[in-house]
Amino acid sequence: MKRNKIDINLNETTHSEFELMGKFGVNSDFLERPLPHGCATGVFKYEDGKAEVKTTPSLFTKDEKIGGGYLPVTNSIQQCIYGFLEDGTHIRLNTFSSINRKQVVPGLSTIKYIAYETDFSRLPFDKEQEPEELWITISSLSEIASYIIPKNLESTEALRKQDIKICELTDFDVFLKLLYFKNNPRMSLSIKTNIALKIKPHKPYNEKSILSYATKFERFISIINDSRMDITSIRFLRNNKCIKIRLPYSEVMKENASKDYSSLIYIPGLAFNFYTNVIGNVFEAINSKDIKFNNLINNYIYNINHEMNINSSFLNYVNSIEFYMVGKKFKNGKEIKSLNKKISLFIESLPEKLYHLFFEQAKGKENHSETKFISSVVDTRDYLTHGEKANSKFLITNFQEQVDYVEFLRNIIRVKILCEYDIPEDNIYQEYENNWGLSHFCSLIKKYL
Repeated sequence: MKRNKIDINLNETTHSEFELMGKFGVNSDFLERPLPHGCATGVFKYEDGKAEVKTTPSLFTKDEKIGGGYLPVTNSIQQCIYGFLEDGTHIRLNTFSSINRKQVVPGLSTIKYIAYETDFSRLPFDKEQEPEELWITISSLSEIASYIIPKNLESTEALRKQDIKICELTDFDVFLKLLYFKNNPRMSLSIKTNIALKIKPHKPYNEKSILSYATKFERFISIINDSRMDITSIRFLRNNKCIKIRLPYSEVMKENASKDYSSLIYIPGLAFNFYTNVIGNVFEAINSKDIKFNNLINNYIYNINHEMNINSSFLNYVNSIEFYMVGKKFKNGKEIKSLNKKISLFIESLPEKLYHLFFEQAKGKENHSETKFISSVVDTRDYLTHGEKANSKFLITNFQEQVDYVEFLRNIIRVKILCEYDIPEDNIYQEYENNWGLSHFCSLIKKYL
């Protein structure tokens, strides 16, 4: 049965379920300054990570582009929706869309909003206080960062509250924070551990910079898992109390919640405990402002769960490399324009040890396997994009061959990203040895070359 009251300490998760009446508006101070047609009464329901708001009448906003007339609010591109619930909780729908807008009686309409990111607060959003720290939970982070868990779970309260400082960035400091939840207070052994990314802001408070880092960190965790991970909550704290919580929805939320990540703890590879001596450098590299590097990550994440068909996947990976290499130059200062050269230099930028995960021969002009591989990639890309080179002897026409090439390209890009994160090459090498074997990718396309 759904609750009709939200926890007073905002101790809610994406698994919470509740349903409450409330008032809703299009401006943060709508309770004190209601706008014409911008307020409504309705029901707020939260279940399975999604928030749903149904209001009567529909919410409207003034639009100067149509002479100051009113248009219905239909999505979050226009603005946020604010609410005040019957238990005193303030909410904000940050990202949402609308469905089922209909006229009930003449002059009275109803509309339903589905929200994919919702903020809960004890204060109106126009009177928000700056947080002193933020706690961000992300799928699998508890396993990846398990090295901070004390061996003795019956540790002192001081030890339980310890935060591990990782690095200092321009706008904030970054920590790993150990959280404990006792499932049964009478059974000391029944303890579940959870680890959060803790952000301690500098002055002046820059929320945009912090949330940007949180998103980049989520993508970093996805690259480590080679599967899309999700931020499960962001808690804003002041004076050791949660003043606001953000619960995002993700399509992979349920799948990630049911996965077992324990192998990350024990199998040598990309979990933090295998390179703690450089973890600060890694956390700093995550915050890279390099647009091309961030685009490379975004394009990789876009298809990380194999959502695209094989031709689209192939083009996505080739174009990702091409865009990343735009503006890169040879040692003589001349800009690299040939796609063949861009791919070649992208691959050869890998450390020698990691390069040999993909090619047996040494780097250089005499590497015929690399040359043939790149010719096949470029000619197939040109054919799929422009219809050119249909008669090329390097054109990939066999479906299984294309599947293998896509997997090969995908992992070259992943290894490149891991290197740019400053993860030691020995750990990346170990990751591939444990999961695929050292000769897997060399053998994957060797038969075609």
